[in-house]
Amino acid sequence: MIALATLLVGVSLGLPSFAAAWATPGAACTQEGANANSDGFLTCTGGVWVSNAVLMGTTSATCDSTKAGYIRYTGGQFEGCNGTGWIQLAGGRPLKVYSSDGVTVVGNYLGTLNAADILGNDTCAYTLYADETTGVVKQLSTYECNMNASGDAYFSGANCTGTTYIQASTWGFCCTGSGICTTNRCMPAGGTSSTHAYSSRRQNGNGLCVNGSSSIVGSYPTKANTCGDGPCLVK
Repeated sequence: MIALATLLVGVSLGLPSFAAAWATPGAACTQEGANANSDGFLTCTGGVWVSNAVLMGTTSATCDSTKAGYIRYTGGQFEGCNGTGWIQLAGGRPLKVYSSDGVTVVGNYLGTLNAADILGNDTCAYTLYADETTGVVKQLSTYECNMNASGDAYFSGANCTGTTYIQASTWGFCCTGSGICTTNRCMPAGGTSSTHAYSSRRQNGNGLCVNGSSSIVGSYPTKANTCGDGPCLVK
C-alpha cells in the first residue's frame, strides 16, 4: 500500500508542466516549447507561459445543433455556427453588392426590403446598398434585377444609333448597330419624362433593330443598368 502511494505521488509529481492547472500568461514554466490550453492558448517560452495567436481552419460541415459554437475561416471571413447555419462574425469582410459579372462592386450591402429575400429565396430586387463612390443609400428595383427586357429601346438615329430613350419602369437593349443584340442592358436615367422623336428601335423580345420614324411619349434618356446583363449579386 505504501509502495502504491509512493508510486502515485511519483506520477503526480512527474506530470509535465503543460498539464499544470495554474498555467497563465507570465507564470513560470519549465518545459520549453510545451503547450497549454489553460486561460488561453499558451506556449512555454523562455521559462514563462506566453499567449499565442490561434490559427483558425475551415470546414465544409453542415452547421446544426451538434456543432453550435464552432468557428471557421472561409472565403476571407470568420463564420460561427449558431446551431442552424453559418453566420459571419463581426470584424470580417462586409458583404457587398456586385454587378452580374461578379467583379464590379456596386456598393456595400445593407439589407433588403423584400420579404422573399429575408426568407432565403435569394432575390435581387429591393436590395439596399450604400453606393461604393458616394455612400448614398440606394435600392435595387425589379427591372434592374430582371433577366428579360421589358421594353423597347428607341434610338434618335437609323440602324439603332445615336441617343437612346426608354419608358419608365422598363429596361431594354441599348447596344448600337443594325444587328440583333441582347446585351448592353439600359434603364431610365430619371428626371422628367418627355416626348422624344426616334428613327429606329430595338425590340425587347429578340433584340432586333427595326427602322421607323415616330415619337415616343413619356420617355427618358437611358443609363447603363446597375446590375449589367443579369441580376446583381450579394457576396
